Parts: sequence; structure tokens; C-alpha cells
Amino acid sequence: MEPSFTIRPALPVDVEPIFSILSEVACHVPIDLSTPKHVGALKAQVDECCRGGLSFVAVDEDNVVVAFQLAKRARWFDDAYIHLTYAGVTAAASGKKVFRRLIDAEKGHGLPLVAVVKPGNKSEMVARLTQYGFRPFSNAPVNFAYRWDPERRGTA
Repeated sequence: MEPSFTIRPALPVDVEPIFSILSEVACHVPIDLSTPKHVGALKAQVDECCRGGLSFVAVDEDNVVVAFQLAKRARWFDDAYIHLTYAGVTAAASGKKVFRRLIDAEKGHGLPLVAVVKPGNKSEMVARLTQYGFRPFSNAPVNFAYRWDPERRGTA
């Protein structure tokens, strides 16, 4: 039987499980966890996102976090949007459309979504985002940004 996953808002108690998944996928994203200072800064960012009300986790039947999408509200001049900061899926939940469900939950906020894909990303993230209706965001404040707008809701 295929495992089922529930999507729910991320909570402060999810910081350690999310960090554990981030550590698992760090080489693909890439994330620098080489020093205690880097680890502390990343944990603080995860905690901030879990307290912000825009992030989601996927939990299995045992309420174990198997995936996450961290997000925070951002603004570029007068343009408010949700910045998708990090996402990760455990090996056990990979290939089960959990990431797509997390993105769909973020789309439910009704604000534009922006994700930045680092040049060293090895997870085929650009292809996934494009498949979910994201487009290159040429006016972004940073390079390698992709954006989904609510009015594109009909495309996936």
C-alpha cells in the first residue's frame, strides 16, 4: 500500500526534523554546513520560517516529517510575494508527489511565489518549478529566480 502524507503548516517543533532533512539533501541543494556558525544560521532561518505561518511540512501516518517547504513573506518595491527559501523531501517520500503538494499548499496563499535555484543545485529544481507553472523571473532582485503568479493558476 502506498504511504499517505498529510500537508500541514510548519510549527516551531518541526525545526529539528526539517534541519535533519536539510542535512540529508544538503549536497544536492547545495547548503554549506561546514561550520557551527553556518549550522546555527541555517537553524535560525528554519525557525524563523516555521514561526512565519507560510511554511508547510508533509507528515506520514506516524506524524513524522518527511518533507518541507520553507517560505517567508518578501517585498520587491511594491510587489509582495512569498519567497520559497528551501525545500526537501526524504528519500523514503521521494517520487510520491509530495513536493508538488507542498507547492500547491503555498499557491493556496494567493500571493505570487518566488524561488531562487542556486547554480549548483543537482535536484532538477528548475524543471520541477517549470512543470508547476513557474517562469524565469527577469525583474527579480537576485539571479536564478523563478516566479509563479496566481493568475497562472490554470497552468501546471
